Amino acid sequence: FHTFINDVRDLTRAVGEPIYAWIGHSAGGLAMMRARTLYRVHAERYVCISAPLYPYVPLDSFRQQAGADDETLEYVKPILAEQFQTTWTALTKGQSYQPEDDARLLAIYDRDDEKVRHEDADRIAELWPGTSVMKTETYGHNRILRAQEVWDAVAGFLQPDS
Repeated sequence: FHTFINDVRDLTRAVGEPIYAWIGHSAGGLAMMRARTLYRVHAERYVCISAPLYPYVPLDSFRQQAGADDETLEYVKPILAEQFQTTWTALTKGQSYQPEDDARLLAIYDRDDEKVRHEDADRIAELWPGTSVMKTETYGHNRILRAQEVWDAVAGFLQPDS
């Protein structure tokens, strides 16, 4: 996550002018949202596609694929939080998705995503009033990126007068 967060910072600096929109998928979306606070990254519009509310996906993978026990997962949580320069508690409360008064957010999630909970979109919308939420079905975590309805929604959201 640290690398993703720093990539957002570095790309923003390299562009050297105001960014109109950031679009992030999965861990990249979560990192993009956290970079806003850490490095004063700003855009008029943000699109999060299947971005988790907090970094639970690696913990779920550790448990399912490596058989990690609760003690191991508790050990990993502060290590993950450190990459976000915060606490695990703050992350789980959605710290990365604190709203910007002059920016808009579109959250797109699939009900059949096997990695990221589609309910995260609802929680993000509670944290950031005015968030536009779109939920799809059958695409899962990665195929959502190829869905025409998703890209139509993104294109519409990015229109300056929308």
